[in-house]
Amino acid sequence: MENKEEIVRNYEAAVKVIFNTKDLEKELLKSQHDYQLIVKEIQMLVDENASTAQDQSAYQNEYNLLVEKYEHTKNRMVEIEAEIKDKTARRLEMKDFINRLKNTEELLTQFDEAHFLATIEKIIVQSDSKKQITLEFKDHTKIKNIDI
Repeated sequence: MENKEEIVRNYEAAVKVIFNTKDLEKELLKSQHDYQLIVKEIQMLVDENASTAQDQSAYQNEYNLLVEKYEHTKNRMVEIEAEIKDKTARRLEMKDFINRLKNTEELLTQFDEAHFLATIEKIIVQSDSKKQITLEFKDHTKIKNIDI
């Protein structure tokens, strides 16, 4: 296959950029730290309310704000973890595809099911009467409006 090494290098470079999780991991660490601080703030607020007489309306307002912050941070952590998991899985799929490409000796001249399945995430058939499909690749790129 001509230019196979260049194609492989380009895919490997793209995989490093597209499926990089370093920024997400940093954001997750920050969110985890913030989460722990919020838990401490809530505990301190509850302890203070239990030991000191204070305006319960003000206490409830502050408590509600902290709980809202807590829920938001917790939900964001779940989102980040899911995104990291998704990118990691997709990175592994693309590395598998690259390995298949490395082991291919000649240019593909006909349909190869293994290569197709290694690159395509899904095929979307248009619901209107245009007789078109969209191909979505495992890296989330799409080719839209392909006539069939």
